[in-house]
Amino acid sequence: MSAPRRALVVVDAQQEYFDGLLPIQYPPREESISRIGELIDAAKASDIPVVVVKHEFPAGAPVFAAGSPTCENHPIVAKYEADADNRITKVISDATGAVDIANDAGSASAQQVHETLMALLHSNWAAVTGTSRWKSAIATGHALDRSDLGSSAATGRAAHQAG
Repeated sequence: MSAPRRALVVVDAQQEYFDGLLPIQYPPREESISRIGELIDAAKASDIPVVVVKHEFPAGAPVFAAGSPTCENHPIVAKYEADADNRITKVISDATGAVDIANDAGSASAQQVHETLMALLHSNWAAVTGTSRWKSAIATGHALDRSDLGSSAATGRAAHQAG
């Protein structure tokens, strides 16, 4: 069996989520950013590519305004930006944050948004796991388990229509 191909993609680790209009509410943002730092350190130590992605809107926008302090990445991530590589892969659930949302389509708590997004990503697009399992997979060279839409839908149906 060949070794898994890995990359770490850090998305939206910007100050907007700490000091701006969109403070992460779940899980605790200081825990998430600390884990992101751990993940970057582990990836770099294992020669795993790191990609840093961020939102940016034109100057004067209410969030992620180009050139604004809140558009900048958190200092834990900013120090790695110059070293960022250019590939995409895993989602680390306990290093990913969410905010409460409400609009004309509905409303959801940060926890609901987080859990739904992680389940959706794992069902079809990414191997979603926690920091310790990702670091262990790096150390052992093992691939992370993935799901698929059919299996996720069948398990979801059994879990939510069983009562």
